[in-house]
Amino acid sequence: MIMAAGNQGGLAAQRSPARLGLKYKDDQAKYGFLHVVANIVPTGTADQVKNATTNFALKSSEPNPTNYGRAVRWGLLGTWLTKDTNGSAYLGSGTSYSAPALSGILYHNVTSNSMPKTCVNVIKYKKNGTTYTHLVPTLK
Repeated sequence: MIMAAGNQGGLAAQRSPARLGLKYKDDQAKYGFLHVVANIVPTGTADQVKNATTNFALKSSEPNPTNYGRAVRWGLLGTWLTKDTNGSAYLGSGTSYSAPALSGILYHNVTSNSMPKTCVNVIKYKKNGTTYTHLVPTLK
């Protein structure tokens, strides 16, 4: 089950359904099917992004700052340039963009109950004195 962490800029553990991610942290064998995903953004230059050598950080700016914390297991890009029905460009962002992307990655990379074999990066950050870590999966 894949759940968006939410876009309030607070602890995902205080929001439903993302707070279910705590069950995975407490018992990974029993709740391995629970996946809570946060929205991340690249922090490198345009060339680093193009060459896949950039680092990532949690999206913390408005609009839609991602929720964070212990309940979150994954970080995935959640900002997309799309077109509306009139063909005008629209920049969308939020964890609801990250969640379907993770669904596709897990669907194409995971057999039975295994996990993706590779990660592009591991995001580590501190909030209020606590260090959190999220994985960034790849399509390899």
